[in-house]
Amino acid sequence: MDFVVGLPRTVHGFNAIWVIVDRLTKSAHFLPVKTTYDLSKYAELYVKEIVRLHGIPSSIVSDRDPRFTSRFWISLHKALGTKLTFSTAFHPQTDGQSERVIKILEDLLRACVLDYSDSWDTKLPLVEFAYNNNGIPSSIVSDRDPRFTSRFWISLHKALGTKLTFSTAFHPQTDGQSERVIKILEDLLRACVLDYSDSWDTKLPLVEFAYNNSYQNSIEMAPYEALYGRKCRSPIHWDDVG
Repeated sequence: MDFVVGLPRTVHGFNAIWVIVDRLTKSAHFLPVKTTYDLSKYAELYVKEIVRLHGIPSSIVSDRDPRFTSRFWISLHKALGTKLTFSTAFHPQTDGQSERVIKILEDLLRACVLDYSDSWDTKLPLVEFAYNNNGIPSSIVSDRDPRFTSRFWISLHKALGTKLTFSTAFHPQTDGQSERVIKILEDLLRACVLDYSDSWDTKLPLVEFAYNNSYQNSIEMAPYEALYGRKCRSPIHWDDVG
């Protein structure tokens, strides 16, 4: 973990990037942040953008930024069971992976900042995509929602080389997978809505995490396990997956 700072302030107020790199796959997340964020906001971002997708890491390497050495941050990761390692002035290579990514990120961002000095944050997903180079889906299945059948959406995916398939009133099963997910999501959300009627959106990352780590009969494992080849590390059932 590390930060890219000193960037032009965007119209949304972002002036820094939080860089988080996976040591095994070298994939990275680039999160636009404000230097005025307090630690609770960083913790919220961490759960929303990292834990939601990847589970809880067994260890984190970072420099000695005051945000990472604070009592709050250390206590949070102690509770989660994550080991924190800090680089030092005598051995900064400990966090060399983040430093190398930041160097590449700065090169990628330079072109964006030159042309989009006050809106570089809107281009950050494309920069992250370019760095991770995960590819474009070969096909997408959806219902005939006007947003998915619009000329813009169809033209975009035609340019990307993605085949679009739409379900019909006569054969809605074409998009049955999404329908089943929505049914499960409704069940998961019901409990949230009962307790958090006006803030259910803040719980959505946890609902997504719960779904992606739930056993699916069709693939005989959880989606997370199918994607990463291992069970997710989580405080839940710690002895089983920790």
